[in-house]
Amino acid sequence: MAKLTDFNLPLSVNLDDSMAMMPNLKLSGFKEVVVTARISVDGNVALQSGELEGATQTITMTPEAQQVAVTISRVITSTGS
Repeated sequence: MAKLTDFNLPLSVNLDDSMAMMPNLKLSGFKEVVVTARISVDGNVALQSGELEGATQTITMTPEAQQVAVTISRVITSTGS
């Protein structure tokens, strides 16, 4: 997870095992991942209506570094709560 508070778009972020939210959930421990990016309205990690989000298709992990693009293309209109 990368939480950025001061940025300009477009933006590049490098994800690796050091960014795991929990030590047992390292990026290298997964065969497939989906990369999601969200622009929060208040900086809180909880999903809120009005935030902007984008996600990749499922990515098969490889030992080599991969470059993927996430297009922010969806406005969150309901959080289901």
